[in-house]
Amino acid sequence: MTKSNELIKKGLEAANENKKILGNHSSFISGDLLHFYSELENRQNCTAEAVRWYLPPLVAILESFYKVLFAKYLDTNATYLSRAEKLHNVYKPELKFDLLFGLNQKQFTIGELYAHSLKYNSLSEIRKNYELICDCDYINQIKNFDVSLLNGADIKEGENAQKNIEKIFSSVGQAFILRHSLIHEYPASNVSVAKEQMLNYLENARLLTMITDRVFTIDVKKM
Repeated sequence: MTKSNELIKKGLEAANENKKILGNHSSFISGDLLHFYSELENRQNCTAEAVRWYLPPLVAILESFYKVLFAKYLDTNATYLSRAEKLHNVYKPELKFDLLFGLNQKQFTIGELYAHSLKYNSLSEIRKNYELICDCDYINQIKNFDVSLLNGADIKEGENAQKNIEKIFSSVGQAFILRHSLIHEYPASNVSVAKEQMLNYLENARLLTMITDRVFTIDVKKM
């Protein structure tokens, strides 16, 4: 089995476990981001060394969110699923027998299979995936979303996300870049993140996942 297929298979196995225990995935994502935000906010005398290590879990949470989101889109109906051909042509995943066998045995869905074969190394890659699946501009979709369709506190947060969506994208994109530098470049000490900056990354990630999840929910109801 190639390395890419091993990674896809491991990701699908993890997704199956998550489906058993998570339930509403977006609620857990929001809860995780709020937990890290609260934890960091309340830490006293927090060093730059400690702050920067919030980057890996932040990016991991976002990767998890988008993998589940894309799987849900592709599994919703034939309109979204038909766009899997575009993903296949872009990424050309090597789908070996064990993955096809697992699909046949309903161990996972075709949406989960393709979602775990995509790349999530940067927010720009994630945006590319989103736009291939949804056939629209990600930022414009959020800008044009009718927030009046939301409930309660979501309306105010939705308006906030719409108003600041470019800044939110820029902030979250920077978090991905810094995380890559922290993990893959030497020395890691070159990556410096102030506490307020990290809190900003966490809050913007929460807003981005919140509004993206609400757009998905409304879109599905329209189909």
